[in-house]
Amino acid sequence: RTARQVRLARMLPGLIEQFPALPDAEIRSVADAVLREYSQVPVRSFVMTLAERKARERLQSLAGALPA
Repeated sequence: RTARQVRLARMLPGLIEQFPALPDAEIRSVADAVLREYSQVPVRSFVMTLAERKARERLQSLAGALPA
């Protein structure tokens, strides 16, 4: 498994739990896109924190756009 796959596997359960109204595939897509943005970062010690924050922000925007 690649480092991104490991990070994705660590991120997904919490995001899926936090955004139950969104399809799992959409959550995975957003999380994967965010992690791809950080793939060339030379020092990755804070990647998970930054990636999770950015993914939550994007998913909150998507969830807010869903009809009630």
